[in-house]
Amino acid sequence: FLQVSLFNAYISIIMLILYHICFFMSIFANIKNMSANEDIRILMIKECLTLNKLAALYNEKNSHRITPDGLSKKLRFNTLKYDEAKKLADVMGYDLLFQKRI
Repeated sequence: FLQVSLFNAYISIIMLILYHICFFMSIFANIKNMSANEDIRILMIKECLTLNKLAALYNEKNSHRITPDGLSKKLRFNTLKYDEAKKLADVMGYDLLFQKRI
């Protein structure tokens, strides 16, 4: 039991570090050029979700099935469609938002 909780603590620390790395990269990077794929990856880190967990959540809410491998390929090769990004964001509790520039 102690080994499992220690392992979970290490995973939580790693996820927190990855989140902060992504956060600082988004501040210093040109945010205008971020793709939906990068946004989805950042949200996955924020929500401590793996590809397996995200694919499972997606499959629970949608009739169209996606495998963790298929999701990985879509994120890696930048082939995620708008409706897929919208559904993935919804599964994680987020909305895609178009906002008028000022």
